[in-house]
Amino acid sequence: MAKFKKHPKDNPGDDVLWSTRNLIWGTVIIAFFTGIVFLAYRTKATQPREYEGRVIDKGARYRHSELGSRPIFHLLVETRGGQRISVMVDRDLYYRVKVGTWIKKTETGVELSAKQNEGADAEKRDSLITLKSSSEF
Repeated sequence: MAKFKKHPKDNPGDDVLWSTRNLIWGTVIIAFFTGIVFLAYRTKATQPREYEGRVIDKGARYRHSELGSRPIFHLLVETRGGQRISVMVDRDLYYRVKVGTWIKKTETGVELSAKQNEGADAEKRDSLITLKSSSEF
């Protein structure tokens, strides 16, 4: 009678090693997709729905793909409180806005005005109203 030799892959320890590799690769793939979803959510979450302030800079970044490149237009807006936010805008708005323009975006749309000093004047006016109201009490 002929004796059969075990094939090296028939080792019982290989099943454990194979399942461990699958577990590691599965974890890596899940972490990768979780990271992509997190980054996509984070970029959308940082875009404010409403803002108001003076445009202090504007620029374009380019997204490249196999189909070509396309610009993504940004405005750097300084709010009344001095906070600077970067907002994405469409091509038409980007070319209409000039640095120094006052911009206000609400749910109804975007308003542009040439009132460059409105932010400082309004801030002074608001602080005077606050001082008057607090001194009355």
